[in-house]
Amino acid sequence: MTRIKTADRKIQIVAKATEIIALGGVSALTTKELSQQLNVKEMILYRCFKKKEDIILSCIESAREKQLAKWSDLIKSTKDSKCALQIITKNFTCTPSDKSSEFMLLQKLVVQNNSSQIQHQLSITFEKFAELLEQLLSDFQSNAQSLSWALVHWGLGLGIMQLLPISYLASNGFQKNQMELLFELIGIKEDQS
Repeated sequence: MTRIKTADRKIQIVAKATEIIALGGVSALTTKELSQQLNVKEMILYRCFKKKEDIILSCIESAREKQLAKWSDLIKSTKDSKCALQIITKNFTCTPSDKSSEFMLLQKLVVQNNSSQIQHQLSITFEKFAELLEQLLSDFQSNAQSLSWALVHWGLGLGIMQLLPISYLASNGFQKNQMELLFELIGIKEDQS
């Protein structure tokens, strides 16, 4: 039997743990459940991570890096900050939250009582999101920092709403209205898309 490298095993553990937390929250993540779903012995988990909290922290870091990489990839074809912001927000608005384990992980963790380390990693995550948005906004808005945080809150709120079993929230009309409200908030005219 071929042994999997520790770095590769860590990626597998984080991916599966992210799925478990996204569906059931932190309470659903046990080392027993995780090892069963990965079809490995629990001791393998402890070779890669000292404790369960370390797995959760790695899940947050992975979710942050994946989201920032996705945004960066989406906007690499434009040099115009307004256009880049439109691309990011349209992608977020039109992507159902339940299609992203990473978003669902962050959403579950935000509403739970977490350790100070987990809270700190969540803070770093949302600060990084706001920093990227602030860079895009700073080209044309003097209050870019405030607006970037407003966008982060808007995104979290919209994402949480998308997880509710309300069919209207998935309609194109609702998504279009959300985009119009957002662009009005930050001073982008819709015809610039």
